[in-house]
Amino acid sequence: MSKVKYVLIFCLTVIVSTLTAQTEDPFRTLSGTSGTLKVPETNEAVPIETQSKKSTVIIKEINLDQKELEVLDPQYNKIIDRVTINGVLSVELVSLIGDIGNQTVELTIRFTNHQTNRRINIHNLTAYDNLGDVNSAYGDVWETFTDVPVKATFKFKTKVLPTKVHKMNVIKIPFASIRDVEFRNIEIDWR
Repeated sequence: MSKVKYVLIFCLTVIVSTLTAQTEDPFRTLSGTSGTLKVPETNEAVPIETQSKKSTVIIKEINLDQKELEVLDPQYNKIIDRVTINGVLSVELVSLIGDIGNQTVELTIRFTNHQTNRRINIHNLTAYDNLGDVNSAYGDVWETFTDVPVKATFKFKTKVLPTKVHKMNVIKIPFASIRDVEFRNIEIDWR
């Protein structure tokens, strides 16, 4: 099985009240208003500031095979549906998750630009649920690179009743200056 190289980025926000790490902790910090963070694999020190609650980024390159990657992110290779537009753009529907408590639905897609680097604009999304109600979500703009996937999550604005709505009959994603992409009969994963 081939190994895939990934760069993991860890963002740490340090708050003064949480600086009670034990000395056995490989990620221990010094008390006070500043200190260092020890990275066990490399023993490099990264400065941190605790009073201003600044974030520190640690970058570590690791090799993962497909099974290890799925353990870290179980949804990574789970694709509900996929559409390719004339070799220009591929769009994967990753999830359609409903929040029972808030009565909201979030759509997650991953799209890949197969042409030269460019900006991709998605106008407002529209979805029709199994009751015929129209739901919409705000779009956005992304700077994309050739063959680099971009993950995007959209929260539909309309309240959705979990007891009555179980799927979206049509989800329309309008990619500006490319074309609209539609996904049909997608079950909502209510949580």
